[in-house]
Amino acid sequence: MRARTAAAEPSSTGKRRRSMVLVVVTAAAIGFAVPHAWGAVTDNIVPIGDFDAHEMCRKGGPSSSDTRSRVCQTDNRDVGMYRQGSLSAAQKTRVDQVIDAQFSPTDLVMKWDGSPAYSGDAETDFIYQIGTVKESDDDVVGRAWCDDPIENTIKCDQTYIRIENGYVTKKRICHETGHAVGLLHGADAVPELSNSDNRLGCMEKPSDGGSESLGDNNRDNINSVY
Repeated sequence: MRARTAAAEPSSTGKRRRSMVLVVVTAAAIGFAVPHAWGAVTDNIVPIGDFDAHEMCRKGGPSSSDTRSRVCQTDNRDVGMYRQGSLSAAQKTRVDQVIDAQFSPTDLVMKWDGSPAYSGDAETDFIYQIGTVKESDDDVVGRAWCDDPIENTIKCDQTYIRIENGYVTKKRICHETGHAVGLLHGADAVPELSNSDNRLGCMEKPSDGGSESLGDNNRDNINSVY
């Protein structure tokens, strides 16, 4: 979380990847270690493809009938989080375990807020809650949406992560938290992958099975932009 000032847009995906290759080659040539080698099989973090920089982050909601936000990046690498009282003790523990095992090892700095801030210049970045997201015409049981987009950017100051009671698995927590940091499904990636490609780790669809882990592809993408 940070003061809500519009930041310069990230460079295009191609430029970002080319810059990373240049750093790797140059560092290797002079004998320095490179902290993050690019090993992802696909680029599945915004801004790419249909979710390019011109598709600015928009305010969304928990229902598919809402004007849904595009998947957004969170506003910086320091991520403040809060678990609302709608989660049971066991569900809160499960969220903790996913954050500790999957997201804390990335370049993101994950920390729990003692109490949430829902307004102002230091809003809590991720708000976890239990609630209804499913509609009669779909089988979705989890959503992440931006509640406070930073104007004219692809970044969000506060994101809600809601999962229906009875469906709070480690896979879904990882999946929806992945969306909150900007990760996409395989069909939106470049190069495009099947949504069920197991190299997508917990971003694989459907979200009721498969890996509970971010996996190397998602970690490399997160580290490339944060």
